[in-house]
Amino acid sequence: MREGVKVASGDVIVFMDADGQHDPKEIQKLLEPIAQGDADFVIGKRVVKAGERPFIRKVSNFITTTLIRVKTGLKVEDSQSGFRAIKKEFLPEIKSDRYEVETEVLVKSAKMGARIVEVPISTRYDVETGHFKFEDIVRFLYVLIKY
Repeated sequence: MREGVKVASGDVIVFMDADGQHDPKEIQKLLEPIAQGDADFVIGKRVVKAGERPFIRKVSNFITTTLIRVKTGLKVEDSQSGFRAIKKEFLPEIKSDRYEVETEVLVKSAKMGARIVEVPISTRYDVETGHFKFEDIVRFLYVLIKY
């Protein structure tokens, strides 16, 4: 991600997980609030039918989002979504490597004064997706405390 950000030339950068979970056709949904002047940072809030999201994902997302709300005061519902658009001026230098990148960028951007909103996006959980490891939880907590 860091390399991609370095060479990106646009005013807005879109991030998207590479595991097939997100539909590239929905990028426009992320860009609209920025284009309309309503946001600086847009998070794609994953919408899934009841029972489709794996239980462990539900629990981990609830915990991480709750901790981020407490830390930042943001009223986000899906802090760990990898489908995002952000104005380059609010994109901080990324120092993290794995799943904690989402947390680092969100916390730092909030501190920079970015107007952060969420828009609903569809999500596929029927594809083989990445898995959190214990070390990812430790990294998340480290980033949350550090920034």
